[in-house]
Amino acid sequence: PLHDDDEHFLTGLRLLSKDSQSEFDSQLIALTKLLVDSLNEKEITKGLTTLVDGDKGITKLEKFFNERGAIAYEEHVKFLRVLQDLRSKSAAHRKGSSYDKLIADLQMSDEGQQKVFSKLLSAGVALIQHLSSTLILKRND
Repeated sequence: PLHDDDEHFLTGLRLLSKDSQSEFDSQLIALTKLLVDSLNEKEITKGLTTLVDGDKGITKLEKFFNERGAIAYEEHVKFLRVLQDLRSKSAAHRKGSSYDKLIADLQMSDEGQQKVFSKLLSAGVALIQHLSSTLILKRND
């Protein structure tokens, strides 16, 4: 669960009202906190046999899916890595050449921040739907 002081990330998550770097960065931080930082690594790693020292949250989730025989999870893991990379190179640190390359790879300069964030939000919803169907299916087996 979110800490009370982090609830605003969930309640304030929304589509961008305009192409604005400030708005994009703040919403990107919120989305990443909700989807990446909120992974319950303690529960994910229970019973995993392929963990190695240094594995982090997204890698742990990927190994969880793999060991549980989940299907069609790769696109979701890729999305989480892009989201984390984007936050790291855009909102959490000073922007530099690696940010410029990432923006080019994501075609943000062509599409604009509103459209890119809309795609990120849609991918986040798809991830949650996948997690829900995968985890509910496994519980009922």
